[in-house]
Amino acid sequence: GWCWDSPTPQGNPFLSVWAVSASNVWAVGPNGLTAQWNWKSWTFHPPSTDNTLLDIWGSPNGDLWSVTDDAILQWEAGAWVERLSGLKQLQTIYGTDASQIWVSGADAFHRWDGKTWWTEPRTTVAYSAMSGCGPHNVWLVRTEASGPGESPEWVGGPSYIEHWDGRAWTTHQTGMTGVWTVS
Repeated sequence: GWCWDSPTPQGNPFLSVWAVSASNVWAVGPNGLTAQWNWKSWTFHPPSTDNTLLDIWGSPNGDLWSVTDDAILQWEAGAWVERLSGLKQLQTIYGTDASQIWVSGADAFHRWDGKTWWTEPRTTVAYSAMSGCGPHNVWLVRTEASGPGESPEWVGGPSYIEHWDGRAWTTHQTGMTGVWTVS
C-alpha cells in the first residue's frame, strides 16, 4: 500500500493562511480543507464544503471568513456556513474587524458593514491581492484582462493598485502583481 507523506495527514495544498495569534493559526485549501494550528500541532476539521477555500481572513476576536469561487462563508460552530452565494470568481477577502469585510470578485467588489453585504459592480479585471490598515485604508491589486474575449481568466494586461480612503477609490498604475501592508 501507499500513504501521503507530505503534508501529513492529508495531501491537499494549503492555499491561504490567517494568524489570529501565534497559537491560533488557520489554513484553508481544496475540498473544504480547514486546519488550525495551536502552537504544538495541526487540527484538521471535517470538511463542511466540497468547494475549494481560496482565501481566509479573521478578526481579532476570532470571527473567521473564507471565500470559494462563488460564495462567501463564515466559520460558525465548527463548520463553514454560506453567507452570500451566486457570486462570480471570488479571489480575496480582507477585513479590519467583524463589521468591515471586503471581498473581491471578477465583476464586483463586496463589502460587509456588520449588517448587510453591499455590492459595487466593477470592470472586468482580476483582483490578485488585498490588504489594509483600517476601514479607511484598504488596498487592492488588479490586473486588467488582455486577450481573447477580455475575460478575467485571461490575465496579462497592466496592473494597478487601488486605494479606498473611506469615500472613494483612487487608482495608480504600478506593474505589481501583489501587495501587503502592515499596521
